[in-house]
Amino acid sequence: MRYIYMHNFRGFSDTLVPLSQTSFLVGENSTGKSSFLKLLYLFSRPHFWFLPDFTLHEDSDLGGFQDIVSAWAVDKAYFQIGVLATRNATRNNKRSGLDAVFTAHTFVEKDGAPELSRYLHFADKKITTLIFAGKETRYKTVEAQRNFSSETEILDYFRDIVSSDRGDTSGFSRFPK
Repeated sequence: MRYIYMHNFRGFSDTLVPLSQTSFLVGENSTGKSSFLKLLYLFSRPHFWFLPDFTLHEDSDLGGFQDIVSAWAVDKAYFQIGVLATRNATRNNKRSGLDAVFTAHTFVEKDGAPELSRYLHFADKKITTLIFAGKETRYKTVEAQRNFSSETEILDYFRDIVSSDRGDTSGFSRFPK
């Protein structure tokens, strides 16, 4: 299963939206359907993943930082978006529980635009976090020996990792040039 994650993003707070091969968005006006579709479009663009300049441009059709960060957020200094995929884990071609891959992007405001400040990636039982601060990039990779027995366990782990990462600044090294 695949999920789109949104926190402090428009009207969404700590929200995981499941996607399947066919998904329908149903709801009254002003409930976030268009915001979700704009985010899905952003994630579908190779530019977002492969040519990062660490800001969201006007071509994303999301607006400026103040347009994106949730009006109901407790902390309006950031918003997060991400992708989570669960899959059957295989060991020697035998199924062995579940596995997950996920990313979370944290954006802050810079000159009215959203700028990437943190990037978190989980795959192959490793959590890698990058912090972008001006011209300096710092990183940390942590082994996460973790086996999952259910999709609910993966979703809980994702939420725990993403929320605990928000303020973590310890143990980071300068990213080599």
